Amino acid sequence: MKEIDFLPKWYKAGKRREANYRMQYLLVAGVFITMLTWSAVTSYSVSMARGQVAIIKESLSVNGPVGERCAQYQQQVEKLKEQKKVLDKLCQRTTMSSIVGEMSYLCDDNVMIDKVSVSNEPFKGSSPGNTNVAVRVGSNGSDKKPDLLDTDSRMKVTITGLAAGSSEVGFLINKLEQS
Repeated sequence: MKEIDFLPKWYKAGKRREANYRMQYLLVAGVFITMLTWSAVTSYSVSMARGQVAIIKESLSVNGPVGERCAQYQQQVEKLKEQKKVLDKLCQRTTMSSIVGEMSYLCDDNVMIDKVSVSNEPFKGSSPGNTNVAVRVGSNGSDKKPDLLDTDSRMKVTITGLAAGSSEVGFLINKLEQS
């Protein structure tokens, strides 16, 4: 059996046209709402950025000299670090506290030390007349410090003082040589 449609074609076409119009109106309204929302969000973000720029400008006007001083201090610190590297290369491996500690350990009560002078002098090697002097520079491999002095030098320690007898001086010299 065949269905009979009593609605005319012009009526159906009008209803379809109205549905299309409604769909287009909804689509245009959706695009308009989206554009309105986008505009509001971007204007809010631009106003926030302007506020932050104003705060930064104010901060720079107040803290500008402090920043310049900080940059100068950083440059000075870099210069001092470079100078420290040079001083570390010049620094001797034997510290004064170890020399004084060893001497105080080795000295008896019969020996009184008046003055200790320490000087760094160039080492010229042993002369043919001076055969009892031996200086050796050695490393056990664990000390990888390549910053030895460019010139050969040695630390000379001069001790002046009083002793109860010449035998006490001899014992002190013997102890110092063994140390």
